[in-house]
Amino acid sequence: MSMLLAFLLPMTLPPTTAAAVDFDRDVRPLLSNRCFACHGPDTAARRADLRLDTPEGLATVIDLDRPGTSLLLTRISAVDPDEIMPPPGHGEPLDAAERRTIEAWI
Repeated sequence: MSMLLAFLLPMTLPPTTAAAVDFDRDVRPLLSNRCFACHGPDTAARRADLRLDTPEGLATVIDLDRPGTSLLLTRISAVDPDEIMPPPGHGEPLDAAERRTIEAWI
């Protein structure tokens, strides 16, 4: 786990949830399957100059002061087709359980 994620994780999870949700086991696979095609390491495919495969990129969409309003949560929970991620036609959206997993991690 990178230094930034190791720093962010304990600060963002309540003590009862921190042990239950593991970034590498639970969150990274969701982001990899749903987000990395457009927000991953491939510079040619990357959209919005956003990387979700790096701690620095994740830090830009997670608000440690107000985790519930983090852009990451806002976009994966949106109902507006112009706002939801992944956008319609670019893969399956996260289901409710997957969104809760990311929310618990944040």
